[in-house]
Amino acid sequence: MEQRNGTGRARKIEIACYARNNYSRSGSRANELWPGTLKSSDHVKDNALPADYITRDAGVARYLCAYIRVMLDHPKLRDVFAWGMVDKFSWLHGFAPRKDGRAQRCCPYGGHYQPLVMPDALAKIFEGASPRLPAA
Repeated sequence: MEQRNGTGRARKIEIACYARNNYSRSGSRANELWPGTLKSSDHVKDNALPADYITRDAGVARYLCAYIRVMLDHPKLRDVFAWGMVDKFSWLHGFAPRKDGRAQRCCPYGGHYQPLVMPDALAKIFEGASPRLPAA
């Protein structure tokens, strides 16, 4: 992802989305059990984003939505299964804490189970996705 600084020059920022794309792994046991399914923990590491919540929430939602759009382009994908939906339970707090000490804003719902920007953004992605055929 690129972000523009005050001079208009782009700088790369590191945001990472952690997910398992078992539908694309041939020979995977998960693929045998749930063919055509994306299993995603929806945790987006926001360490490189600014401290303010508005910018972070928007950046995290943009990044995850870009990832989901790519996954939805896969013709065999039928289902999306997600877990890790609430910030306060994210494994990223211990694995990759922010240097400024703020909590990660990495999941669709905040620490008090309130929706952040991500649920609405994801809803728009899924509403605009092409229809899928049911499993044979």
